[in-house]
Amino acid sequence: MRSIWNGAVSFGLVSIPVKLVNATENRSVSFRQIHTEDGGSLGV
Repeated sequence: MRSIWNGAVSFGLVSIPVKLVNATENRSVSFRQIHTEDGGSLGV
């Protein structure tokens, strides 16, 4: 897959290479909220 942008993120002496690519699929993201007292779903 061909990248749109190549670069690096640096923190002091540590450098992490990064590539930005186009998305190939449309996907939705869902989140579940959990009640901390009993671990049950909040149904949101």
